[in-house]
Amino acid sequence: IGSKMEEEKATDSVQELKEGKDASVATEQAHQEETTVAAEAATEVSHDAEEKEQVITQEDPQHDTDPDQPSRVETAGPTDTYTDTSQPGAMHPLSLSWCFGFNPSLPVHNVSEGARKMIFYACSHTGVLYDCTTNQQRLLQGHGNPITCTAVSGDRRWLVTADVGRDCMLIVWDSYSTIPVRTYFEG
Repeated sequence: IGSKMEEEKATDSVQELKEGKDASVATEQAHQEETTVAAEAATEVSHDAEEKEQVITQEDPQHDTDPDQPSRVETAGPTDTYTDTSQPGAMHPLSLSWCFGFNPSLPVHNVSEGARKMIFYACSHTGVLYDCTTNQQRLLQGHGNPITCTAVSGDRRWLVTADVGRDCMLIVWDSYSTIPVRTYFEG
């Protein structure tokens, strides 16, 4: 009787080991599948970014990669505005088209100059450059946290937005072209 019980315990132990091994093998296979899917997605995103860069370069004559050519920031003037013409009228899922409201704890800056009548303010994670004459907003996106500080240079060309929190940053924007010129990350 004792040896039969020991034999049953040994059989149960072997079965448990097999089940544990099967579970770890299944877990390892699932992890390998997740890694493969993530790698394929990263490759696809990288490939899509390369294709988009090629499309922009081919379709947008202002998109120059020649270092001898001046950038849009260098050539932008108070009456120039930058718009993405690579896909006219296209709306992308989760693309921001308008901001309602503003952060009342931050100032609203007057960036008007000559015929250009504009104000600049923060709305959560987004800086808003509002053209009062055309009733259009240019949205300055790039923050991962709500904007907690804004500033404008004396000549009203350069805008600065900053946030606080995890992965905080400070971004310097060109108000003529709405291009981020410099980004400072948490050091």
